[in-house]
Formats: sequence, C-alpha cells, structure tokens
Amino acid sequence: MATFTIVEYQRLASDEARTDLLPLPLEPPVAVQTVITLSSTSQQSAQFDPSTRLIEITTDAVTHILVGTNPTATTACTRLDPGLYYRAVKGGQKIAVRTP
Repeated sequence: MATFTIVEYQRLASDEARTDLLPLPLEPPVAVQTVITLSSTSQQSAQFDPSTRLIEITTDAVTHILVGTNPTATTACTRLDPGLYYRAVKGGQKIAVRTP
C-alpha cells in the first residue's frame, strides 16, 4: 500500500544570529496531515493551515501532484519519484495527488 504524507511548516530555520536562512524547515511543524493512501484517482489533502508556507512531502511511490485551492492531479501534472520533497505553498491551499 503506497502512501503520501504531508507536514506543514511556517518558515525556514535561521542561524543563531538570524542573518542566514538555512535550507531546513523550522520545527515544530504547524500541522501533520493524515497519511493519504495512494491510488490512480486524484485525492485532495486537507486545507493547509493559514500560517503554512512550506510543506514537506514524503511519497513511497511515483506520484503526480498539483497545488491550488481546489486542485485535481492528472498524469500531466508534476511527477515525483519516491522520496522526500519540499514545496512552497500558501495557507488555505491543498495538494492533490495520484499515481500514474
């Protein structure tokens, strides 16, 4: 059973002097969404928290994604191989996901 997980973050981490942003999300996350069980039909996530600006995506199968207010993922959308990814988003958006 292939799965897709989403962790929401508000900002990137910075160094102690707060002068440089680090390429890492600042913990703790704003939200951890329920795991989506993947299928060949587009499925939407829950709406992102209003303060979410960055999402961490983990997928253990090839997927296609689309971010928006009411997205529907198709095989023409962005393709992700199994792995860990980050995407900049806006609060209130959702992500749609499906397998090929």
